[in-house]
Amino acid sequence: MKWLNDEKYDALKAKADNYDTVVSAVLANNVGLTAEEVTPSVITEALNASGTEDNSELQSQLAAAEERAETAEKQVSQLTSEVETLTSENANLKKTPAAGTSTVNINSDTTEVYDIVKFANENKGDTTAIMNELREKEGYK
Repeated sequence: MKWLNDEKYDALKAKADNYDTVVSAVLANNVGLTAEEVTPSVITEALNASGTEDNSELQSQLAAAEERAETAEKQVSQLTSEVETLTSENANLKKTPAAGTSTVNINSDTTEVYDIVKFANENKGDTTAIMNELREKEGYK
């Protein structure tokens, strides 16, 4: 004689198997527990306790990540603005003509140096005369 029909038996068996799976997982993570100590209230307390602790830490990590993201967005905005400014300045520089050509005066006042060299070449053995000339023209002492 059967106390339960097959349908109810299968439903109860499925629930028992699911509970055994949960108990096995809890026992695998908690070495000191036995199967008899794992009750639905223990599982519920463990889930609620771990959920709150992890949630607060995750919230602080999320807030820090959001702050870093805002800072990065501000930097990107600032750098984009600088790039636009530099691009505009570059375009303006390309439109302006280059500076005019400059002229160099070759006949500048360098004759005194050449005169000293010429004097030294003309008086090659006379060091005293060359030194006197340098004192007079260049102000050497």
